[in-house]
Amino acid sequence: MNLIKKYIYRQVAAQKLTKEAAKEMLMELQVHPEKTVIKDRVAIIGIGLRFPDSDSPEEYWSNLCEGNISIKDFPEERLMDIPEGQRRTGNIRVKRGGYLSSIDAFDAGYYNIAPSEAKYMNPLQRVFLESATEAIQDAGYEGKRIRKTRTGVYVGVDHTSKPEYPFGEDKNNPLAITGAWTGILASRVSYVFNLRGPSIVIDTACSSGLVAVHRACKAIQSHECDMAIAGGICLELEPAFEEDALSMVASKDDKVRTFDNNANGTVWGEGVGVVVLKPLRKAVEDKDHIYAVIKGSAVNNDGTSNGITAPDAEAQEEVLMGAWEDAGIHPESLSYIEAHGTGTVLGDPIEVKGLTSAFSRYTDKKQFCGIGSVKTNIGHTVAASGMASLLKVVLSLQKRMIPGTRHFETPNRYINFPGSPLYMVDKTREWTEEKGPRRAGVSAFGFSGTNCHMVLEEASGPETGSEAGGLEGLMLSAKTTKALLKLLEAYKGYLERNQGVSKEALSYTANTGREHHAYRIAITYEETKELKEKVTGLVQQGLRGNVEEGIFYEAAGDAAKEEKKRLTELAKQLVEEMKHGDCSPKKLKEMCTCYVKGAEVDWEGYYEGQGRRKISLPVYPFEKKRFWLGHEGDNEASLEPPPEMLKEKLRRLWMKALGVGELDSTANFYDMGGNSLMAIQLTNEINQTLASQIDVTDLYTYPTLELMSAYLDKDEEDAGFVHQDGEDDLMNLIRGVKNGKVTIEEGIKRL
Repeated sequence: MNLIKKYIYRQVAAQKLTKEAAKEMLMELQVHPEKTVIKDRVAIIGIGLRFPDSDSPEEYWSNLCEGNISIKDFPEERLMDIPEGQRRTGNIRVKRGGYLSSIDAFDAGYYNIAPSEAKYMNPLQRVFLESATEAIQDAGYEGKRIRKTRTGVYVGVDHTSKPEYPFGEDKNNPLAITGAWTGILASRVSYVFNLRGPSIVIDTACSSGLVAVHRACKAIQSHECDMAIAGGICLELEPAFEEDALSMVASKDDKVRTFDNNANGTVWGEGVGVVVLKPLRKAVEDKDHIYAVIKGSAVNNDGTSNGITAPDAEAQEEVLMGAWEDAGIHPESLSYIEAHGTGTVLGDPIEVKGLTSAFSRYTDKKQFCGIGSVKTNIGHTVAASGMASLLKVVLSLQKRMIPGTRHFETPNRYINFPGSPLYMVDKTREWTEEKGPRRAGVSAFGFSGTNCHMVLEEASGPETGSEAGGLEGLMLSAKTTKALLKLLEAYKGYLERNQGVSKEALSYTANTGREHHAYRIAITYEETKELKEKVTGLVQQGLRGNVEEGIFYEAAGDAAKEEKKRLTELAKQLVEEMKHGDCSPKKLKEMCTCYVKGAEVDWEGYYEGQGRRKISLPVYPFEKKRFWLGHEGDNEASLEPPPEMLKEKLRRLWMKALGVGELDSTANFYDMGGNSLMAIQLTNEINQTLASQIDVTDLYTYPTLELMSAYLDKDEEDAGFVHQDGEDDLMNLIRGVKNGKVTIEEGIKRL
């Protein structure tokens, strides 16, 4: 330790280090007089969120900076979704809150989930899955980059006192098992993206979301996973009522007045926040877009306090010091604390007492650190509240602004701000810092007694160099033409807001960091201004191709399988030629033609060795399709079809199982979103309706309506062992042996 101090003094003497920077280093060494632990910090490289009046980080930031308050009545249309038997009647006052406008919409088609399964999925699963997808896309990691990686999923959620979804008798449907199972909230993300890291659901009440991020960071640092998706979610199937069990801590006037003398309770809210995490060293090496750095964190419990739900100042003091020690910082370097700040008479003074006591162990400076709470804007989002706070700080570090806390007029009479290191940030202000990097703390304290504190630091700016001239290509795709147009609209707005964006980073991130769907458009451009003009034209005039203008458009799904294979080989050849120096505009245009016709292009190989960086770009515009039990939409097939021929009866059963309104008779049941539980249901329905005796293995052998109807309509010899591309030969052989059409000896010989 003395050697380190001597080195710092020598650097100051040689004028290679400023006195201010030296002081900062020496103060950090003071935190660890016995040891200095060097460990990899964790970078936040992607974010996704939905909070009241905010469906994107941009909307969230705008609402906070403008001081908007998103406390409102429970949406009328959502009241109608509560089953009649569970609706409260009489003169009962519904409390206002930070409610989301809807929780029933979901883009099942994006994930290849059958509508019949989607409606049995708890909204928690649907909303978290879409928000996690947005965070992955924001990081530039969707597609091959994240599949089969050691990525963990950590989700915080509060399960207490919530109505269950599915409701009533619908809970007995086999699809409700996976749709409502607690652990599958995290595993659903792992399943969709084929992630091989831990998948864990955490419930510590109000601190669940931040604890999930803490656990994810520790998993990364202990090498349990290489990356992590972490977050918290809170959704309410019914509003808060005046006589609820938690009404004792609820605000009487539906306002959260954190640290104010008129504070009288909290207001409940909803939301979801997700971050993508990665070791800082690796994020820098891979030129990821880094929002902020998690320096350190700590978790503890109140233990035996004044009551099992009562907060404890001493425990909060200890968790703060634990986080500072883990971060390896001196607390004087902190300039802002995003408090738990629920606006309760008991909780607020205890939180400030814990903070003051913790700071006093290191410094006697007064009012150098700002404090505030996002709960005054959106309410207390319980398990997601730590994420609401974390994302507020992440955006504040990035924008170098601190949004003001609302409803603060007179300090709480039990809080002595002038005698503490804290001052209220009650108006939006610039975040200036002279001594070093901007740093902040985030607190989340659970009703369960589990406390979490996290230290964040601003990210260093990315290395920028002069960009090479030449033609660039932007590849965009979607599941439908409607979604593709919406994506173009999002890019139009993005290019208008970010006129100085790097064209190299833009093309690289869009082409390598997204899935590539059936409906595709490719645009070549030399300057971002040119790209903006072309995108604007497409938004105004509709989807079209014009090779002369550098716009290539086609529905890739229309190309035959063999043609796509040929185009993929051609694209592979073009990539190799361009990697070896032939980067002519003609080659790029040939690549664009292959791409829009359906070729799988190795974009990572195309950009190999160019050192391009990732940036935050618009995410996929999910279709807002309603899925809710008890309110069947047009996508549902009739449950009681009229008498008809076998194939048509089978078609209706097939459509009912998948929950679709139309069916391609050659489409594979499993490619349309079918799974093992749905297969069991379908085979049972077929046997009951058609008096047949098929089993689940038959659905693997004959996975299309065409094949199954042929099998049921004829003897097996007539139906034949008809093979589809990719059909499992082994299942056909097993079926033949089972029905006596193939002898065991012949079966062994064929194997």
